[in-house]
Amino acid sequence: MKKIILTLVCIGICACSGSSQITHEITPPSLNDTVAPLTTQLREYSNDEALITYLRRAQSQATSFVSEGSTGMPAEPTAEASGDRTQTTNNQEATADEGGLVKAYGKNFMVILRQGKLYTVRLPLLQKSAEITVKAESLDNNAWYDELLLKDNTAIVIGYRWRMGDSTNPTSYWQGSTEINLFKINASSGSLSRAGTYFIESGDYYSGRNYASRLVREKLVIYSPYYGNALLDRTNDQLHFPQLKTLRNGRVESIRPLMRASDVSIPEDLILSPVLHAMHVCSLGNPEIGQEALSCKSRGVLGSWQSEHYVTGTRFYLWSGRQNIQYGWCGTLSIPSDSIRPPQASSNLLYAFDLEGDGAGVTKVWGNPLDQFSFDETPNGLTLFHYQMRANPTWDYSEEACGERNENYEYRLGHISFTRFTSQASDIHESDYQTLTDDTLKTSPYLLIHRFSGNELLVGQYNNLVVFNRTNASQKTILNLDPRHGEGPFTLEARCYRTTRIEPAGERFIIASHNENDLNIQALTLGESPHMTSSVSLIGYTEAESRSHGYLFSSQEQGDGLIGLATQAVSTYITEPDPAASDFVTMPNPTSVHILRLKPQGELQVAGHFQSSAHPPTGACETSCTDWYGNTRAIFLDDQVYGLMGDELGLGLLGQEGLEVQRQINLESGGESF
Repeated sequence: MKKIILTLVCIGICACSGSSQITHEITPPSLNDTVAPLTTQLREYSNDEALITYLRRAQSQATSFVSEGSTGMPAEPTAEASGDRTQTTNNQEATADEGGLVKAYGKNFMVILRQGKLYTVRLPLLQKSAEITVKAESLDNNAWYDELLLKDNTAIVIGYRWRMGDSTNPTSYWQGSTEINLFKINASSGSLSRAGTYFIESGDYYSGRNYASRLVREKLVIYSPYYGNALLDRTNDQLHFPQLKTLRNGRVESIRPLMRASDVSIPEDLILSPVLHAMHVCSLGNPEIGQEALSCKSRGVLGSWQSEHYVTGTRFYLWSGRQNIQYGWCGTLSIPSDSIRPPQASSNLLYAFDLEGDGAGVTKVWGNPLDQFSFDETPNGLTLFHYQMRANPTWDYSEEACGERNENYEYRLGHISFTRFTSQASDIHESDYQTLTDDTLKTSPYLLIHRFSGNELLVGQYNNLVVFNRTNASQKTILNLDPRHGEGPFTLEARCYRTTRIEPAGERFIIASHNENDLNIQALTLGESPHMTSSVSLIGYTEAESRSHGYLFSSQEQGDGLIGLATQAVSTYITEPDPAASDFVTMPNPTSVHILRLKPQGELQVAGHFQSSAHPPTGACETSCTDWYGNTRAIFLDDQVYGLMGDELGLGLLGQEGLEVQRQINLESGGESF
């Protein structure tokens, strides 16, 4: 089963706003300079024996730690803003395309990844052109395919496969792999042909918010974790670095190890149960002239299982925790005994790697990121929004404590100059940080939504949206997201609108919040006096996708902006008679895509929505049958508007009267779905 770190959201009462006190003032980012280069090299292992010695010590310490009652690892789970008029993916950085579910291939085709199959659809008439099963015929179904990228006429499908190996190395059977499938697209017909299948040995790359793959300047950038017990084989005390493998004649064959000891940075501490966090920068080659279809250069960092990565057009950043800390309900620290509690690290490590060249560095940073949006690269450094549990928190596991104000967390805003990234991490400079002390932030970090914009940091939780000035956090504006109230701090009431999304929309931001029945969408204008310019409510709807790819914005020639949002009715399930059974079968509620206009003056208008049918899928699913990364997307291609909803794809005409759905097809059958 796919690994998930469950986000446990407990519903409490809404927080009130409070005063702010600044502890330091940081240097504001310079927005006019070019990005400064990294000129240092990390300290790396000189030979295999040095790395083996470290891993032996870590394994010995971990065995002692676990024997006293601690897990040391998380438990196994149980259950584009740039204004481009051609948009398929809401990328965090305009220069780094993220692996998604749908991409445009020129102006004539759309390529869609859906439950283990790749489809091409001819535009604009929505005629299904081709489909191909992502999984190679000789492999089993024990895989998920989650992310799609396009480079020229090659579709790149990223997935994860469990317990695969080869005949020359039986022990690697237990090591999973990031699977990379390459398909060539015929520019005239849209037909698909397999160009290669490759594997990078790894642990599961899945994240509840982030994406594993990016396409940056023609390079495929992939993050993967590789666990220490796979790196050091206890049976022969030998290193086994992650291998690059390929599928030839139905057999998995090793090409080469992706790393040596000299590609692995030396950690600052002895880490229990270390994880090798790997960055792979891969190029696509031409087999017709003797090149391997995929070749990769890899670097690794040893750290705890706690990590986060952030990719820009220039660099790969990796935050790594210095301790393996187990979290329980609502983010509270869960360690069975005071006597075996590891030290609460006041600093963690942040690595930076140039995507081109060998420049790299590391620095100590305060606290933990919430997700990849906790980082923002500026021309002279990196801005951070981090949190940390206080040194002596009260261990309150009650449900009531999760949503109320919680003094266990501290939040800071920092700006780390590129000069801080050196070969060996220096101590934290307190002058780089300022403490954010607003009641909105006195809660679990898992309840917060945040984004950077220019010189502002936007943070939402329950009814309040707080706009902090990056230069001086004491300058802030508090806005009320409940549509029944005016601007200003929220007045405590039992019924709350909880912030679910903050996304850029040209020069403005779109804020989504909901209660148990309605989805409220507001347009925010920043500047000296941030204020809401417009608000609309989608009665009876909620968001169908919490990830960033569930939203899309595109600017139009006439000055309007188009917003697409993945939605679904509030009711969770529907029931349909099953012809083959005597009772009812329960199916997920059909999803929809709402399209909104954002007028130049900031007014929001609901143009209409696409709605999927209530009928079950027409074909049998073999792989990727759970939509871990969602299944509903808006797509804007020039003047055309599309909605992807599971197995269905709709085409809409946007006129003065709103959205008129012209055609909607079923991807499996190719026929019209209504």
